[in-house]
Amino acid sequence: MTCRSLGLIAALTLASVLSAAEPTTSTPDLTGVELDVIAVEQRWVTAEVRLDLPALQDVLDDRFIATFGAGKPITKGPYIQGYAGRAVDPAASQTLSARTIRIADDTAVTTGTDLAARTDNGKVVTTSYRYTATYIKRDGHWRALALHMVRLPPAP
Repeated sequence: MTCRSLGLIAALTLASVLSAAEPTTSTPDLTGVELDVIAVEQRWVTAEVRLDLPALQDVLDDRFIATFGAGKPITKGPYIQGYAGRAVDPAASQTLSARTIRIADDTAVTTGTDLAARTDNGKVVTTSYRYTATYIKRDGHWRALALHMVRLPPAP
């Protein structure tokens, strides 16, 4: 996979937060810190969906790293560059489910599943992923430190 296609996968995966009226989590009563992390995740998704590179620059920590399946890790620069020059896919949508948030001091981890829809050769295609995103709080702001995504096998 190229950085461009990996960026698209990440954009589609995180875009699901935008489609949800309420955040989905395994904990019904969210704390203020958990809501702060969800807000950053939503800002990340919005930046990717709208191809807002300055916002991505701000949301991702300078030490950000992403892995997709068993692929080679991608750092912040190449990850953001994967969005440069792309056109927004109007059919793209995401649905996050089974999200869990864990907070430990200035570190937060979110996990869940994601049903991604996108246009491929004129047809809408859906793919499911499992993801883990790690956030750190620096200078009073939560930033994405790491992302790992794995494509799930098709449902039988």
